[in-house]
Amino acid sequence: MDKEEIQAAEELNAVYLTYNGLNRPAMIRGIPLIPFILCFLALLISFFIGVLTIGFYGLIIPSVIIGVMIAIKQMCADDPNAMSVKVLKIKGLCLKGFSTNNVLKVE
Repeated sequence: MDKEEIQAAEELNAVYLTYNGLNRPAMIRGIPLIPFILCFLALLISFFIGVLTIGFYGLIIPSVIIGVMIAIKQMCADDPNAMSVKVLKIKGLCLKGFSTNNVLKVE
């Protein structure tokens, strides 16, 4: 082995610090923190108002919110940043849809 090959092998074995955990959002039970808090508050409010006003049928909206929470949990199971990717896609669609530029619209 010549000097360049030895140096290349040493560079491959070099250990560098990585901060992989700094990119992950805070999660509660597999759901990002802010969507969890918003869904939980909506769940509590809709449960109490729904049950007190319309009785048993007041459980329909909280069950839909639980379904949304389960869907968010499944979406974030493999990639914890999946919610931020979805938000960026929605922002892009809004920019395309509400733009006055004729290049992006099909007429």
